[in-house]
Amino acid sequence: MIDYRYDDGGREAAGYRGKTGDCVVRAIAICAREDYRAVYVTMAEHMKRNGYAASGNAYATRERNRKAPRRRGQRPAKRIQDSVLEAYGFRKVSLTAGERPTFTEAHHRFGDCVVGTTKHVAAIVDGALRDTFDGRTYEWDIETRERKAQSVWVRPRATQD
Repeated sequence: MIDYRYDDGGREAAGYRGKTGDCVVRAIAICAREDYRAVYVTMAEHMKRNGYAASGNAYATRERNRKAPRRRGQRPAKRIQDSVLEAYGFRKVSLTAGERPTFTEAHHRFGDCVVGTTKHVAAIVDGALRDTFDGRTYEWDIETRERKAQSVWVRPRATQD
C-alpha cells in the first residue's frame, strides 16, 4: 500500500484557513507543483463562467438548492473540473468497465497522478497519497480494503517537474 503524507497543497501558506471543498484545487497544486492561489483563481474563473460558486467548491450552488434545475447551457461541475485539469496539462486515463485500480496500482501504472473517487479528488506523488486526510482505505463489513480510483488523471512525462 502507498504511504500517506499530510499536504494541503499550499492552501495555508496562501492565506486560506479552515476547511472547504477544494480537493480538486489542492490535488492540482500538489501534483502539478503549482501555486495554490493560482490554481484556485483558475478554478474560480472557470466556475464563475459556468454559473457556479467561485469558491472552488464545485457543488456549492447546486447543493444549497437541490431542486433548482441546471440552467440551459450550464456545464456540469464535473466537466468544469475536468477542463481545469486539462488546462494544467493533465489527461484523463481511459478506464474500461471494471478496471478501477487501487491507489497503489494507480501509482505503479501511472506514476504521479490525480485520482478521483466518489465526491473526492486527491494527488498521488512520490509514492504517497498527499491530502488533508488519510483516505487510502475504507471499511467494508469487518474488513478494511484499499480504496479504488474511479478516475485517474496523469501529466505527460515531458510536462512533469
